[in-house]
Amino acid sequence: IAHGRRSQTWTVVDVTRVLQESAESIRHRYGLPDGAFRMKAPDRMEIFTDPTALETILKNVLDNAVKYSGTSPEVAIEVRELQTGVLGITVTDKGIGIERRQLKRIFNRFHRAPGPQVNERSGSGLGLYVVHRLVRNLGGRIRAESAGTGQGSTMCIRLPMGLPGPASR
Repeated sequence: IAHGRRSQTWTVVDVTRVLQESAESIRHRYGLPDGAFRMKAPDRMEIFTDPTALETILKNVLDNAVKYSGTSPEVAIEVRELQTGVLGITVTDKGIGIERRQLKRIFNRFHRAPGPQVNERSGSGLGLYVVHRLVRNLGGRIRAESAGTGQGSTMCIRLPMGLPGPASR
């Protein structure tokens, strides 16, 4: 992952289906009610990508959204084409939030934001690093947004809908 090698297993993938399956998997893992994830997405949204990498990205981001929320997580997911050939996925929670100065650091290897609310939850500081590297290996970008501690957070993922060329890496 760290060396930026692209997977050799690229195919057409329905992002909506992978998101629904990933959300259902996380919902079951944490024993959440049906309404914990609210998804706004087309019935079908296809891109050419590595399905295993995409699933890993989505499950990690959804897992974090739940893990860093309170006892009744509410996670909003939106999928849409932002511009021709660019897919946008946003995952928004109402959880503990992220301090502004930590927004870029959370993607660093082994980094965990300081504070008791983070330390109370298990983690190695590798999840978002892996997500960041996989997104980049797919030719995309990811960024975190948060108004600060206690304000929830949003992960914004941008992926090319077709095979990325050398210029987009």
